Amino acid sequence: MVSAFLIPFRETLEATLILGIILAYLHKTDNRHLNGHVLGGAALAVLASVVTAVLFNQVAGGFTGNTEKIFEGITMLAAAAILTYVIFWMATQTQFTQRIEHKVNQHVSTGKNIGLAAMSFFAVYREGVETVLFMGATLFAAEGNASLLLAGLGVGSAIVIGFLVFKTALRFQLKTIFSATSILLILFAAGLTAHGVHEFQEVGLLPTPYGKVWNTNGFLDEKSTMGTFAKALFGYNGDPFELEAFSYFAYIGIVALAYRTWVRPAQAANAPAKKTPQRGRKK
Repeated sequence: MVSAFLIPFRETLEATLILGIILAYLHKTDNRHLNGHVLGGAALAVLASVVTAVLFNQVAGGFTGNTEKIFEGITMLAAAAILTYVIFWMATQTQFTQRIEHKVNQHVSTGKNIGLAAMSFFAVYREGVETVLFMGATLFAAEGNASLLLAGLGVGSAIVIGFLVFKTALRFQLKTIFSATSILLILFAAGLTAHGVHEFQEVGLLPTPYGKVWNTNGFLDEKSTMGTFAKALFGYNGDPFELEAFSYFAYIGIVALAYRTWVRPAQAANAPAKKTPQRGRKK
């Protein structure tokens, strides 16, 4: 499924960019001998992320029946909330490179090499934990139909792009890449919200007073190849309950409202002021 590619791609790209900024600054300031601390911290973070994934799968596999559905519902709603916050947070960040370089300079100037390693560790591990949570929610929503190969391709593609960013002019296209993936991830989060509500309805924690609101399985069966694709990426359901359908569109409406009232004003406030050209005085 596309979400199995998109999530690792987005999370790995963010981590790769941070590491790239750190390494580029060390190179620029002739401190390349500290690269080992950065790469060591990143490698340890990858290992910790793998351990986290194994533990998550062990916990998730230990539930059965209604408890399993409740756990899956909580996971999907939590993933949707965190994913939304991360997208909005990234959209409001300005002078991202300068802030990272400032922190690196503090560690280098004070000789705190362990701080440099910790900086790269937490940058990578944070994205790793988010990937574990989001991919877990993806597997629940897609009923296990997610490809590890696509996830690997997502990680590999992000690493390649992150490398090219600091070797070519590709950095000017990053805004377009993040904007496009953010839109897809918002739709994915809407699907997670609806799926989470559905799980709670199945165990009776949420009501189903009016039953199914429509049935489009005759047009696009959710169990077909295209239906499974749409279900994993956009949260498609051919015959949703009324509260499930409402939660999907309510989420999109709330996100659109939050974007207008929070993200856009923050972007405008943090945008660099445009210099007004001064007219020369007439003699």
